[in-house]
Amino acid sequence: MNKDISYEELIASVIKTSREAIESGVQQELQQHLINQLSYSVREQIGLIANEFIEKELKSEILETLRQAKIPILSAVKEGIVQTSAKLAEVLYTKALNNLTASSYKSGEIIKKLFE
Repeated sequence: MNKDISYEELIASVIKTSREAIESGVQQELQQHLINQLSYSVREQIGLIANEFIEKELKSEILETLRQAKIPILSAVKEGIVQTSAKLAEVLYTKALNNLTASSYKSGEIIKKLFE
């Protein structure tokens, strides 16, 4: 480094030679920031409009449809619970039977020792 050049002059020289690259980088960052901000704003506005439409135009009709279908919906839920419970009971019964069969010798020995 030349000792006759101060740090300020060196920095000024670097900035002068890199001016276009710096300006371009700042412009690109600014453009990207604006694009991101506008994209977020547009998404937010679309969400607000959709929510308002659902609230004002569809909510009452959806609720009425659900009220009319309440009994069939509840029947289907009950049937699903019954079927699931029956299947669960079947699986538990099968597992318990397998466990008892697989360890019947051990179970018999344990019971004999308990009551001796």
